[in-house]
Amino acid sequence: TVFDRMVGEMHKRGMALVLDIVCNHSSPHIVGGRGAIYDDGAQIASYDEDSHGWYHHLGEVRDWRNLQQVQDCDLCGLSDFNEESHDFRTYIKEAMKSWLDKGVDAFRVDTVKHMPLWFWQEFVSDMRRHRPGAFIFGEWFMGGAYAADSVQFARQSGMTILDFSLRQAIEEVFARDVYRGFDQIAEVFNHDHLFPTASELVTFVDNHDLPRFLSIRNDPARFRMANAL
Repeated sequence: TVFDRMVGEMHKRGMALVLDIVCNHSSPHIVGGRGAIYDDGAQIASYDEDSHGWYHHLGEVRDWRNLQQVQDCDLCGLSDFNEESHDFRTYIKEAMKSWLDKGVDAFRVDTVKHMPLWFWQEFVSDMRRHRPGAFIFGEWFMGGAYAADSVQFARQSGMTILDFSLRQAIEEVFARDVYRGFDQIAEVFNHDHLFPTASELVTFVDNHDLPRFLSIRNDPARFRMANAL
């Protein structure tokens, strides 16, 4: 397949493939979609026909300070999975193992703050048992050294996280010329002791969830400097 050829060509060049995966939710529960999941063309679950309890039906998150709502309610109309369903957990883990069998080297795991810690401990344990060398990191939005709950997640979940704290400091230094410059970056590094393996925090300059660097400051030279750092 095209995917198999791509993985093969990447590995020939010494590159690793990171796959962005989602365990928290399916598609938006709108007419014509409704979180439907298919296996070889046969529908096995949907938000509307949920006799096996694969989904939460609690509406949108209303209070972002309420942990139960953050974990169990819908995010932006997306059909929120019920991780307490054994059938769902079996399905999602087997699906991700199939991607590892395809040659995927690492997972970037979406919306990790929206599922309970025990689920991720189970998930990571199963993935590492299946493929011991797999690298796994989570997207805890705006997480990093200054977000205590994300630090706890990185210490206890078995996976590391995207370093939003460093990204923010890099943006302020290179794109916004914020006072104190590189001291802000140094302060992030000075918090490395909070993480059991700080060298596994995933560094990045921008991503799809935030304004791109060049939309903040259209300066390719500064962008190259940020990436070089």
